[in-house]
Amino acid sequence: MMGVSSGMVLSTPITAIIASHISYQAAMVFFTLVSAVALILNIIFLPKYNGANSSNKSKKIAENGSMKSILLKRALWISGLGTIAIGASLFSVYGYVPDYLGNVSHFSTNQLSFALFFFGLASLIGNLIAGSYLSSKPKQLIRIYPILLIFVYAVMLMINTNVSIMLVIVLVWGIIYGIGNNI
Repeated sequence: MMGVSSGMVLSTPITAIIASHISYQAAMVFFTLVSAVALILNIIFLPKYNGANSSNKSKKIAENGSMKSILLKRALWISGLGTIAIGASLFSVYGYVPDYLGNVSHFSTNQLSFALFFFGLASLIGNLIAGSYLSSKPKQLIRIYPILLIFVYAVMLMINTNVSIMLVIVLVWGIIYGIGNNI
């Protein structure tokens, strides 16, 4: 997830700057080229997968029918749906935040670019926090995460006219967003 967060740190602010100073098309061309370079680097540097070396454990699970018993567990489906709901919340709100910050909180284009850049940096911190807590206290983090997310969204709605305060809220939201990328 650090790669996704790092991409967010750079892509949104750079896109906003290119789009506002050149054009939206120039921003899309730029990130098409960046994506092409990333694809080529993945092809070159990622190790090749050889199915013959995969473990026999997964074959045994599939053969003895225990895979079906795993798929029938209620907890698996609830946690899967919860993960989907959190992801949908994160990405749908993130899609509207630039417009919200610009129109409601009156961020200028440059302020918005910097805010989103710092949001991305904060999400990297959230990734580190998530890694630590998911390895030591996963249940506690998963239980409190929706509450943290609701809290930061509510604060964003209530305190939305002061650019300085909103910047702090965006930073806190970035940390929480980064944690959510790992759940």
